[in-house]
Amino acid sequence: MLLENVGMKMEVINIRVDAETAKAFKSLPEEDRRKLEALLSIRLSEVSRHGESLENVMKEISDKAKARGLTPEILKSLLDEE
Repeated sequence: MLLENVGMKMEVINIRVDAETAKAFKSLPEEDRRKLEALLSIRLSEVSRHGESLENVMKEISDKAKARGLTPEILKSLLDEE
C-alpha cells in the first residue's frame, strides 16, 4: 500500500546518490519507483519516531543485507542490470 493511499500528505525531497544508483532508479517502472519511495519514507519516519540515529539504521540495514548474502559485488551487479 502506498503512503498516498493512506491519506498521508506527501512532500518531495532531494537525496544525493551516486550516478549508477540514480540511473538504476530512473530506469525502474513508475510503480517500482513509488514502492521504493514508500519504503524509504516509512523507514525514515521510523527513525524519527524511535529516536534512532541514522548511523545505527544504516548499520542495521547493512548487517541484514550481509547476513542475507548481499555483497558489494552483487549489489553493483543488481544496480547495473537494465
